[in-house]
Amino acid sequence: MEQREVEEPLSILLINQYAGSPTLGMEHRPHWMSQRWLESGNAVTVVAGSYSHLRRTNPQDVGMRSARDVDGVPFVWIGTSRYRGNGFARVLSMIEFGSMLDRRLGDSLVDAPDVVIASSTHPFDVRASWRLARKFGALFVMEIHDLWPLTPQLLGGYKPSHPLIRFMQREADFGYQNADLIVSILPGTADYLQSRGMPEGNWTCIPNGWSPSQHAVPVSAATASAMRDLRLAFPFVIAYAGGFGLSNVLDELLDSASDLAAAGIAVALAGDGPRSGELRHRYGDEANIEFVGRLESAQVPNFLELADAGYLGVPDSPLYRHGISPNKIFDYMGAAKPILFVGEAFGNPVEAADCGVVVRSRQQLVEGAKRLARMSPSERASLGGSGHSYLKRNHSRALLSDRFLEALHATRERRPAAAR
Repeated sequence: MEQREVEEPLSILLINQYAGSPTLGMEHRPHWMSQRWLESGNAVTVVAGSYSHLRRTNPQDVGMRSARDVDGVPFVWIGTSRYRGNGFARVLSMIEFGSMLDRRLGDSLVDAPDVVIASSTHPFDVRASWRLARKFGALFVMEIHDLWPLTPQLLGGYKPSHPLIRFMQREADFGYQNADLIVSILPGTADYLQSRGMPEGNWTCIPNGWSPSQHAVPVSAATASAMRDLRLAFPFVIAYAGGFGLSNVLDELLDSASDLAAAGIAVALAGDGPRSGELRHRYGDEANIEFVGRLESAQVPNFLELADAGYLGVPDSPLYRHGISPNKIFDYMGAAKPILFVGEAFGNPVEAADCGVVVRSRQQLVEGAKRLARMSPSERASLGGSGHSYLKRNHSRALLSDRFLEALHATRERRPAAAR
């Protein structure tokens, strides 16, 4: 894509506890956004926590009080405690990150920014980010990945009266009500956010993005061999690449193993997560189920080449009325694979792109898989091609980064001069 010119370069402070990079590992969105903005002539600094469970590698030396280059993007590291799983220790790490922002960034650690973006997947850094923006007279932007605390309430069963939920709601509402701009990764959040106090007109959607892999890496010889053996035994292979958590609807797929096997369908799963051990124990002996372990992001395209279709499901929950934007869908589309999608979600990209089979319930899952398996290779290639074309038109990382930058400039223009 031709580089856009930016009339007035901005100084942007992007705060995301879990921000990573190509060499460090997930999460990647803060890095590719920042890289594009730097290429456009802006100044960008990413502020991240020193420990994240998502990264392959975490920084060792976090004592320096200056930004350091991480794959071409300046990073400032905030020292945070290590944790395991999704328990209380992780919550403490979130709170710790937010509380450290004032102490680490309140002096001369970074140049005065024009924009402060609170982009962590939790709301515990929102108030500190707002204070930084106020101190520097900067625009305050809140980027929403998930609707907290609605997510743990609807998926985790927490009651609104739970002390942690009440704390999270207070912090999230503060951001909704005080942000100059809210950028939502999910397409259907505007009405909900307005019900929590967001002023009308302060919202835009910029979903997750995709870029062709520049350095694709083959899977290991053991994984390639396992996939070949699976295909010899079963003519149709459905792949899943992603996390093993409660929200990934893997039980519904794996519980159907015997019915799928009878139809000549196998399932290969790449990834890990809190339920990895449990799922391996329960389903690892099924002849048509193969767990290949965690893959590097550069290996995912090669893994998907060895399969016939991709799989994604969402739980039956009102949460998904607000939309989805999972990276695994874009991995499947990028590999031009048709997708089996189970569940209902607002703005479902599989339906929008007409690139697969969508079924509404677990009871329909097996029939949906059979429909894909019965298609001719050319029919499946047509579906995969539709997804790939949709991806390039709507989810280019360069396009989305430029849209974000345009939204920042538009918000600065409409913001009263006295507020700057």
